[in-house]
Amino acid sequence: MANVTYDIMWREAIMELLDQLEAESPEDASLAPKAQWAVIYIHYLQIFRRLEVAYDQVVHPQKRQDIRRALEACMGRMLEVRHWMVKLNRGLDFVSLDDVLVDMKLAPDALEVPVPRYFVEDRAKELEDRDKFLSALLDKYDLDGSKNGGGSTLAPAPAPAGTESAAAPPSEAGGGAAPRPQPPPRRPLDPGPALPLAEAAAAIARAERGRQARARAEAAAARRRRQSLEDRRGRTGVALGRDEAATRIQSAARGFMCRVRVRRAAQQELQFVGMLPHPPDPASDPQAKEASTLVARKRLQLEHLAAFDDAVVALKGKVREAEGQDMREAIQDKINAWFIQNCNPETGAYPDFPDADAGGSKLILDPPPPTVESLIAESAAAAAAGAGAGKKGGAAAAAGKRGGADAKKGGDKKGAGGGKDGGDAGPVVEETIGSAFIPLLEAAVAEYVAKWQDRDEGSNLSQAHDPELVKEELRPLVFDEVRQQVRESQTR
Repeated sequence: MANVTYDIMWREAIMELLDQLEAESPEDASLAPKAQWAVIYIHYLQIFRRLEVAYDQVVHPQKRQDIRRALEACMGRMLEVRHWMVKLNRGLDFVSLDDVLVDMKLAPDALEVPVPRYFVEDRAKELEDRDKFLSALLDKYDLDGSKNGGGSTLAPAPAPAGTESAAAPPSEAGGGAAPRPQPPPRRPLDPGPALPLAEAAAAIARAERGRQARARAEAAAARRRRQSLEDRRGRTGVALGRDEAATRIQSAARGFMCRVRVRRAAQQELQFVGMLPHPPDPASDPQAKEASTLVARKRLQLEHLAAFDDAVVALKGKVREAEGQDMREAIQDKINAWFIQNCNPETGAYPDFPDADAGGSKLILDPPPPTVESLIAESAAAAAAGAGAGKKGGAAAAAGKRGGADAKKGGDKKGAGGGKDGGDAGPVVEETIGSAFIPLLEAAVAEYVAKWQDRDEGSNLSQAHDPELVKEELRPLVFDEVRQQVRESQTR
C-alpha cells in the first residue's frame, strides 16, 4: 500500500478518538454514558487496531513517535474500560458482548485483541539472545537427544519381578546394566507319521498333473493372443510398413496436440469473458506482493530512523550555532531585569540567585503561576487599602460584620441541630470509571491537529524526517543548555 493509505488510517483513527472523547465527556454531565460501556470498549478496540496497523507500516520517523503515543494511550484507556466492565459484571472476567455485536453488525472476530507487533520487534535482540541461551542449555545437557542418536534420555521402565533374573545369564545376574531379554526357544516342528508309499506317489502325481495343466493353459492363452493379433491385421489389410506406421503415429500425435490447443483456447476465452477464474500466477500473487512490500517498508523504516538519529545530532549543533547567541542575550536580559526588580531599595543589595534545587534560573525565566492563597491575600490587601476612613463607612462595616457573625452563629447552631437529627452520614459518592489516560488521549489528538492535520507533504514523497519539526523539538533542549551556561557564568 501507499504511504497515504496509512496516513488516512491514522487520521480516521484520530477523528474517531476525538468523537469518542466528546461522547464520554460531554459539556452536560447528565449526558455522560452510563450503560453503553460495551459499545465504547468495541470502539476503542477498533481505534486500537487502526493505530497499530498505521504504526507498524508508517515509515516517517516523527509520525511513528506521535502514533505510538496515541496507540499506548488508547491501549491504556481500553484496559480501563475493560476493567470497569468486569466490575459492573460483578467481578466476572467473561463479559457477554453477543447482543452488542449483533446491534453493531460486527463479526465475532471484531473482539479479538491483536498483540502489537512492535512488542516483538523492539525486543528482537533480547529474544534472539534468549533463544541462543536455551539452545546452549539444550546442547550442554543433551535434552534434545542429539548425542544419543535421537533416542530418548529417559530410563526404561522397570521389568516385573522375576523376569530379569530368569532371562539374564548367570554371569550378568549381579551386573550394573540390565540384560536384554532373550527370545523364547523355538520348538522343533513335528513332521507327523510317515506317509505310505502309495499315498506319497498319488500326491506327487496330482501335483505334476496340476503343473502340466497350468502350462497348457498359459500356452493356449498365448496362442489366442497371437491369433487375435493376426485377425486384426487381416481385417485391416496388408501389414503396415515403417513409413505408413510413422505417418499414422504423426497423425495421432498432431490430433492430440490440436485438441489440447482447442481446449486451451476455449478455456482462455471463458476466462476472458469472466466465466472461469484465471489460474494463479506465482509472479503476480497479491499475498506474495504484500509480504514483499511489508518487508521493504520495514527496511525503509530502519533506514529513515537511522537518518533521523544522525540528523538530530547535526541539527542540534546548527540550532545552537544559529540561535544560541540570541537565547543567551534574552536570558541575561531577563535575569538582569529580575535582579533590578527585586533589588532592596533601602540597602541596594541584590537578592541571592535561586538554588538549583529550587529551580535555579527557571524560576526567573518561567515563574510558576500564583497560588490561590496568594491571590486571596492580594485581594484582601487591596480591599483593606481601598476601604474608606469615614465613620459612616466604618459603622456600616462594623454593623455588617456583626450581622455576618450573628448569621454565621445561627447557621452553625442550625447546622448542629440538623446534624443531631440526621446523624453523621455524609453524602454518598458514586464510584466512576478511572480516567488516567484521558489527558494522554487529548494530548495525542491536540498534537495531531497542531502538527500534522494541515501540514503539506507533497514534496516529501519518500517520507523522510522533517528538519523543521526536529528544530522545533530541539529548541527547548538548546535553550535549557544555554540557560545552564548563563547560570554558571552568573554564579562565578
